Amino acid sequence: MNVKAFLTDVMKRGEGVFVRTVLPVENLENFDLPRILDKSYTVEELCCVLQEGQYVYVNFTSSVTHGKAQTIMGSSYVMEAQRVPGAFLAGAGTIGYLLWQEADEVKVCPALLEEDHIQPLSSAGVFAEEMSHYLNSFQTVENRYAHSL
Repeated sequence: MNVKAFLTDVMKRGEGVFVRTVLPVENLENFDLPRILDKSYTVEELCCVLQEGQYVYVNFTSSVTHGKAQTIMGSSYVMEAQRVPGAFLAGAGTIGYLLWQEADEVKVCPALLEEDHIQPLSSAGVFAEEMSHYLNSFQTVENRYAHSL
C-alpha cells in the first residue's frame, strides 16, 4: 500500500469534516484524546510513528449526529439499525482504519475510536464496502497482483 499517498489523500478529504482526520496513538487503551487532538501531524511524522511500532488511526466516518453519519468520501448513511457497534450508533465514536507496521509491511483493519480507546473491529459493517474500495485505490501494482491470486 502506498501509505504516504493514502495519508495525504485522507487528510485532504477530512478537512472540514473532522477536527483531526489522522491520529497517532501509542497504545489502543487509555489514551488522552484531547491531548492528541491538540497537534496536527505531517505525513512524514505519521510514517515515523508507524516505523516506531505505534498505531495510526484514520477517521473514515463522522460521529452519528441526528441519526446520520458522513464519510470522508461524502456519503451519508442513515444509521437506524445498521450493522455497526452500538457505541457508534449512540454517537460515541467514529469508525475508521487502524494502521500499524509489522516488519516492512503496514497492516490495516477497521476500528472504532471512542473517547479514550480504539477497538479493532472484524468488520466495518455498513461502511465496509466503501472503506475497502477507498483503501484499495492506494494498493501498489505488486499488491493488487498478489491479492488477485
